[in-house]
Amino acid sequence: MNPLATGVWKAVYARHPDLPKCLPAMCEAKWTFMLFGPGICVVCGKYGALTDFSLRKQYCEPCMKENYATTQQLKDSADRVVSADHLVTSMVPRTFRYHGLRYTTSYVTPANAKYLRKDFNDMMKKVTVMQLLIDHGVPMLRGLFEDYKNRLISQNQNMEWFADKANDWANRVFSQCSTEMDLALVTVTAKCKKRLKDIGHNIVDINYVQYAISQSLRGAQIYKLAYRTFRKIRPKLEALVTSQKIIRIKNERRQLLKTRYRQYQQALIPDAWQYQPPENFFREAGAFSNFLNAEYVTRGDISRELTDSLFPGLVEEWTKKRKLEILSLLPEVDTEQPFEKQIQKLDLATSVITCNDCKYMNQEGRVLLGWKNICRHARRTVGGNLNPCSGSEVVEPVAVVAATSLICCAGLDPRTTTIQDMDSRDDRFFCGNCIPDTSNGVTGLKAYKWTECLDLFASMSMLTLEPRCQYGGVIYVPRTMEVP
Repeated sequence: MNPLATGVWKAVYARHPDLPKCLPAMCEAKWTFMLFGPGICVVCGKYGALTDFSLRKQYCEPCMKENYATTQQLKDSADRVVSADHLVTSMVPRTFRYHGLRYTTSYVTPANAKYLRKDFNDMMKKVTVMQLLIDHGVPMLRGLFEDYKNRLISQNQNMEWFADKANDWANRVFSQCSTEMDLALVTVTAKCKKRLKDIGHNIVDINYVQYAISQSLRGAQIYKLAYRTFRKIRPKLEALVTSQKIIRIKNERRQLLKTRYRQYQQALIPDAWQYQPPENFFREAGAFSNFLNAEYVTRGDISRELTDSLFPGLVEEWTKKRKLEILSLLPEVDTEQPFEKQIQKLDLATSVITCNDCKYMNQEGRVLLGWKNICRHARRTVGGNLNPCSGSEVVEPVAVVAATSLICCAGLDPRTTTIQDMDSRDDRFFCGNCIPDTSNGVTGLKAYKWTECLDLFASMSMLTLEPRCQYGGVIYVPRTMEVP
């Protein structure tokens, strides 16, 4: 930094024309420090600050956010928001950097320009005083102010040209360094993977956590792999691979049980398939806990004979548990009665359940009657979902009241009428509040089955606050009155 070394610096820049030229009114030594120096923030003194060549200063990210401001954040002497074409904006240096950790800039537009708050406010005060003096007729001041203004504008434009060249150079260097570090990271990651494989870890697990290995090496700033360095990072890398190994073995064991469960289902009659539990029900079953939670060394095996002997009891236990969960939703269920007596409540025509997961997007989930209907719906995948519904059923009050009304219209007792009783009658109902429709040249009301009526009332209650189709306006049409 000695002024006597100025000639040396000039000779250096003459021999390296690829370096950005020194900014006007700045010595080569200081310019070299801004290009290659450690990067010390001029506000807080922390290391890591990048040089803003337009402002010829170095700011870290927090200090940059605090000291930089756009025109929308600045005020003039009258406390008004500064416009992008204000006179002062052309008289102070501006920058288009938007990030303190990169040299990248935003689009070069007046709206994206940023200024140092202190420089802008000082210049605003100076220009305001000069304009007041000019307005009061101070002699020769207008010409001096014009010369001063034009000199600053020309100086800032010249500085911006040099700063753009320097910023482009910094971006190229930064990009080259980033590419070299990324390539070095790829190389050292491959070496770590090979050493982990030589130790005895599965290559499948190693490849799965490859990104985590790379990030661990990047975080530890390891770009060259020596034996001492690998010994230091080895426990962390092995922990990543071991964790993935446990996850893989767990999934393989669950997949094996799913395969055994499918084989068990294939031996059943086709009609029984749709009333079986979902494939993942065995996760909660204690019968397979020893196999699922065994030491995670290898997947292990479980014979089909053993699973075929356990699945019937587990299915029966799951079915009873699910039926009790649904029974708990229904009113007036005597829990002291035997299970066989309680389950008869599910067969009543007034026991209407709806699926809380899909009732707003799937019509088939709005009215569920009977255990078989509920079980079939639980195994079906609704459009737009990747998995079947989770089994979140609730009682549908509108459909319950509607079912009671329909049963009374048929002259039956709602307390004892079952779903089979209503299905066997095959009655039809008209909604007295619906608008007549024309079909094949005939205008009239649509005739609904009793389950279609329930779905109509439930759908209207979900779509509107006051359904147009009320269950009080039902007209009963016995089967004997149907026209063949």
